[in-house]
Amino acid sequence: MLIGVPRESAAGETRVAVTPETAKKLISQGHTIRIESRAGLTASATDDAYESSGAQITDRTAALTADLVLKVRSPNVDELASMKAGANLIGMLNPFDKALSQ
Repeated sequence: MLIGVPRESAAGETRVAVTPETAKKLISQGHTIRIESRAGLTASATDDAYESSGAQITDRTAALTADLVLKVRSPNVDELASMKAGANLIGMLNPFDKALSQ
């Protein structure tokens, strides 16, 4: 499965949905991992660390157009619009955000 991890867009968010070690485990199970460049920097995970784990460093579009998108926080409207139809999203979502629930 193609798994994408975009950089978090919420102000003040310093976490990343996948660490280099988690990426390595997912890749060993046969998945392809696309990490948006600099997605892990605020969590002390460099692009080099992700590449060493076997992940692909990509741009935002490539991370958001994966079959499965992993985020810490809810995607913003632009991120949702960039996701491909039928993709799955895993993250901490806000069920009270009317703009994102339509």
